[in-house]
Amino acid sequence: MNLEELKAEAAKLGYNLVKKQPYIKLSHCTCGKKKPSEWFYSTEENRGMRFYKCDNCGLSALPAKTDRQARENWNQLVSK
Repeated sequence: MNLEELKAEAAKLGYNLVKKQPYIKLSHCTCGKKKPSEWFYSTEENRGMRFYKCDNCGLSALPAKTDRQARENWNQLVSK
C-alpha cells in the first residue's frame, strides 16, 4: 500500500494523516535556571494565550496560542 492509497483509505474512514512534529525541548534561562514556568492568560481578544517565564529572574517570552509556538518563542528569547 503506497501513501496515496493509505490517504484515500483514511479519508473514507474520516481520518486525516498528519506528519509528526518533533518535540521542542526548552532551553535553560540565561540566569542559569533549568526549567521556566508555563503561564496562561486570557483577555477578551486573546483567549488562552500561554508563555514561559523564569521564576528566578523574571524573564518572559512572547505569548502564543499553542504550546509549540510558546516553546519556540522561549528558545528564541534565551538564544539571543
